[in-house]
Amino acid sequence: MSVGDVVVRSYLDRSFAVHLARALRTGLLDRHPDLTEAEGAAILWFTSDRSKELLARFHAGTVTPVDLAFVSVLEAAIEKLPYCREEYVDRVINVPTSELPAFLAKYRVGEIIRWPAPTSCSATHAFRGRGNVIFIIRQRTGRVVGPFSWYPHENEIVILGGHEYVVTSVDDRVASRIVVGLDEQPVEE
Repeated sequence: MSVGDVVVRSYLDRSFAVHLARALRTGLLDRHPDLTEAEGAAILWFTSDRSKELLARFHAGTVTPVDLAFVSVLEAAIEKLPYCREEYVDRVINVPTSELPAFLAKYRVGEIIRWPAPTSCSATHAFRGRGNVIFIIRQRTGRVVGPFSWYPHENEIVILGGHEYVVTSVDDRVASRIVVGLDEQPVEE
């Protein structure tokens, strides 16, 4: 068993078997035979609601070394998936109405924003009505999880963490809803 497999099995603990079974049922491992079982389980875990606490720690700046080790394995697994061919993807979130002004202050046209964690997006616009903040992202590096996701109808695309985005537009004409245009910057190698 590789170090990555040990990291994932330990991180997912009792839910490992559930996420591995789902990865097998979706055909993820058959379609991508270069993925290990642990990597498949990690991808399914990330696309489920279980990843919310991890992402909250990233955004709060309280991520642990164990979280970072897991995300390293997760991102290596995601990199084995095919690139998204869609030029634009959506990220829809809910921000408490009282926090919208502070949130908006972080997104000014021309600003460079760095998202530290992997980010789930959708290649469909069907979810724009589910949140009060919509990011319309011109992406370059998104990977297709789509039919292998915990929620396959979402047409999920994952962009890895650490990428930078230029804010290209902000539409805040409706006080309770913000639409932010982002352009993913090329990753320097």
